[in-house]
Order: sequence, then structure tokens, then C-alpha cells
Amino acid sequence: MARERLPDLLTFSRLPLGVIIALQGLGGRRQAGTVMLLLLLGWSLDFLDGRLARKYKEEPGWIGGYEILFDLVLCLGSLAYLGLAGFIPWPLALGYIAFAGTVAGLATAISTPQKTYSITQVVEIPLIFIPPIFLLLASPWWVILITFVWAPISLLLEWDRAMELKGKALESHRSALAGIWRLLKRS
Repeated sequence: MARERLPDLLTFSRLPLGVIIALQGLGGRRQAGTVMLLLLLGWSLDFLDGRLARKYKEEPGWIGGYEILFDLVLCLGSLAYLGLAGFIPWPLALGYIAFAGTVAGLATAISTPQKTYSITQVVEIPLIFIPPIFLLLASPWWVILITFVWAPISLLLEWDRAMELKGKALESHRSALAGIWRLLKRS
């Protein structure tokens, strides 16, 4: 029983991790390396929870079904860090956090987990790539080295899953954007 709960616990761990990342902004730019390492930890936990969920072949609970929301908290934490630490204007960070949170909240309230995933991923994708650029530019050399060793290893370990999800992600993005477009046309 406890073993089957492990994937959900790993997923949930990204919630406090996102908050911890955001709070690192109070320490300023010198925390960039720490934040990058915390992001790598969060992404590693993301890979691990998926692997364990497939291994145990359990139907996901609410946490697993809405995993994208926990991923979003991790990414929004990195954006909040960038704003608090002065890498980007704080109002810009806060505006995007409010926008992404509203989109994810509405998607969760009015649709299925799959549609929530599709819609939320549209606002999450930029946050996967943009914060690490700022972070790596301000990180010590050894954090950069760890990141550049971690990236190809994680890609190799998750290659099959990434290729499997690539088609699903493209289709879900088309579907989400089409739904948003239809909603805007009605207004």
C-alpha cells in the first residue's frame, strides 16, 4: 500500500519545493546556483514519480491525475525567484504567475485532468526553459557542470517516454489552443 503511494508523494513534493525555490529570491542573485540545483531535484523527482507509477501500474489518484499542477508550482517558484532576486521586473513575474495560476485553476475547475494537462502545459512550457537560462548565467561553474552532466543523462534515461509523449503533447497543445480560440470567439 505505501509503495503504491510513493509516486503521489514524489509528485506532491514539488509543491513545497516550488515554495522553497521562490523563497530563495529573498537571498538575492547569489542563490541562483541553489535554485538551479533545486530545479534539477524537482525535475528528477518528476522523472522518478512517472517511472514508479508505471512500474506499480496503479491508477493515479487526484495528485497523479493533476500532476501538471505540481509541475507548474515548481516552475512558478523559479519565476518568483527571478522576480524577487531582481533578474526580471517583479511586476512581470507576478503578472505571469497570476495569469498562469488563473488559467490552471479554471482548467482544473471546469475540465478533465487530461484537458487540464493540455491547457496548463501551454503556460508552463516557457517556464521550463527561460528560468534556467538566467540561473545558469549567474551560477558557479560547478552548478553549470552538474546541469550539463544531468541533462544528457536524464534525456537518455527518459528518451522512450519523451518520444511517446511528444506526439501527445503536440496534439494536446493544438486541442487546448483551439479550445481557447473558440472560447475567445464566443466573447
